[in-house]
Formats: sequence, C-alpha cells, structure tokens
Amino acid sequence: MSISDSISGGLKRYGSTINERVDGYLASLGFTGALSDKLAKLHKGQYVGWKALTEELDVLTALASYRTQEPMGAFYLARPSVLGRPVLWQDSAGTVPVTQDGDPVGRMDDLSGNDNHAYVDEAVGKPLYRDGHFLEFNGTSHYFNLPLDIAQNVGEAYIAFSGSLTELSGSDNSMVWLSTGTGGTRARMNMRATSYLQAAGRRLDSDSFDAGAQVDVLEQGVDFTASAHFRFVDARVTLRKDGVEMVSTGFSTPGYTSDTPSEEAYIGYQAGEYTAMKARALFIGTGSLDIAPVEDFMRGLY
Repeated sequence: MSISDSISGGLKRYGSTINERVDGYLASLGFTGALSDKLAKLHKGQYVGWKALTEELDVLTALASYRTQEPMGAFYLARPSVLGRPVLWQDSAGTVPVTQDGDPVGRMDDLSGNDNHAYVDEAVGKPLYRDGHFLEFNGTSHYFNLPLDIAQNVGEAYIAFSGSLTELSGSDNSMVWLSTGTGGTRARMNMRATSYLQAAGRRLDSDSFDAGAQVDVLEQGVDFTASAHFRFVDARVTLRKDGVEMVSTGFSTPGYTSDTPSEEAYIGYQAGEYTAMKARALFIGTGSLDIAPVEDFMRGLY
C-alpha cells in the first residue's frame, strides 16, 4: 500500500467517526451541516481544502472544550466565517457579512452559544477586518460594546486576549473592560504605563483600583496571548502570558459581583481611552474552568 493510500484510508475513517458525532453539537451552535458536509466528502475520498478543514476542526475542538466547561461568557474570533456561517458583520444588526480585507466590523457573533454578541454603535467608528485574521482598532474611535450582564453575579471570571498592541501609549488602555452595578466589582485586562500588562479588579464600593497584577512584558506590534483569572470571592487575580503564569496577587475587598447588570462592558475602550490593537480572539469565561485549552487555541492563531 502506498503512503498516499494509507493517508487517504486513515482520513476516510477519521471523517466517518467525526461525522457521526458533530451534527448535534454543531446544530446547537447554529452550524447545521456546515462541517459535517465537508467531512462526508472526506469520507468518500473527495478533495477538500486541507488548510481550511484543519482550521475548522481546530475551531470545533476549541468550542467543544469551552462548552464542556459551562458556564461561560463569550468567545469571539476574528474570522469572517466559521464552519460555513458568517460570524463577522458590517452592521450591528448582523445583516451584511464581512467578506474582505478592509471591511468595517459592526458586530462579532459570540461563538460560545450564549448569544453574547459584541456590537458597535452605528454612530461611532468601527474596527476593520484585515487579511491574516485580525481586527484593527485605530486607538481613537474603535471599540465594541459587550452585553451588560456578561459577567453578572459571579464569584470568579476569566478574560483572555490574543493579538498585539500597535501603540504603547496612554495610561490604562484596556483590551477588555467590565464594570458591574452598585455593590459589584470591576475587572479589566489592559496595557499600563506603556509596557506593562495588567489585570486589575475591585469592588465598586472601594475607593479605587488596586494595582492588581502587572508585569513589564509588552512589546509594540508583537503578538501575544494573555489571560487573567479574577477570583472575586477571595479578591485575587492571576495573570498569565503565553501560557506561563506571570504573577498572582490580591485586590480590594472580597465579594461577589453584583446581580445588577453592568454599567459598562467594552472591548478596546475604557474611561475615554481607546486601545490601538490587532485582536485575533477574545474570551470571557465565568465560573471555574481550565484556561489552558483556551490559551493553546489562541496561541495557535499567530
């Protein structure tokens, strides 16, 4: 048997096995038939684009990992379509899909299945989709709104980001910023003092943000993956970069986030400051979960 015949036979069996299992899961996310059609062709020995197929299988694996760790907030990926369905839109209503380099992005669909879609107010500037699978934020007017209850009434939460910062300026340029209602807590992952990666949190009834966890590791234009684990019940935050723990420290007063919906929740904006960045993926998780699969997937995007 030739090497090509052996590979073909193995892929047929692989396609058959996966195809039997994915339909129900994909349907729960609204991707009915998209990937399973390709796998059916693979099982029949028909050609499919290898690079596109492996990318889609990677996405499916990541989504499946996240879904088994519910509850979860949201997962956003800078790709015009995933598993055959548009997930980036030029308008906030989600009617005009993003298809090419330079298209404005007014909405990112949440791939977690929780319908926490990120959107842009139509009156403000929109980030641009760029070839290479990232969204370009200009640092002057681009940002997304997040659902106000995305991290509501939780004892712990995760924020993860994959991409790069295109400018190192300003004081507190946030990749993700969450602020709950009165008596709740705030959480952010941001660039601080030009080159520090920071994860900070506090209760709203405290005087000000503590310094939180921060480390001098940022370089302009260099891709990285970072995650922050906020444990509001015991007021601690752990900051990781590229899969390695950087620092873990305390913040403010312990307590749960408020069950009042958030006052502010943004990607790329906080308190009048916009963040110049290239965003490849963002993740917001609530509850206790294993962040390693999230980080591994995000690090594979660049």
